[in-house]
Amino acid sequence: MIFHHVESSRLGSVRGEDIPYIFGLPLVLGMPNFPQNYSRQDMGVAEAVLNFVTNFCKTGDPNEAGHQQAMLHPDYGTARERTRYRGLTWETYETTTQQYLSIFYLVSF
Repeated sequence: MIFHHVESSRLGSVRGEDIPYIFGLPLVLGMPNFPQNYSRQDMGVAEAVLNFVTNFCKTGDPNEAGHQQAMLHPDYGTARERTRYRGLTWETYETTTQQYLSIFYLVSF
């Protein structure tokens, strides 16, 4: 997993900045060791990352249908924002095409 998240106070991503997203901390608005003012977009990215990691741990497939049911914080945006990453498929990496999934505020391949 490559995580590129730029905070306004830094230039570039720092090692370990993906940890709060993998554990879904933006969905619960942080923890004492990870104080953060998470945005609604951060909550959406955390939901997508948490779902992929959870599905992969449960089944070996990050795309396992029917398991993408993260509990969202009630402050997390509109219905459209809450479903932005649902139905997203993480395709198998192929060395010939080098296609990878980029989870950003706007998802792209």
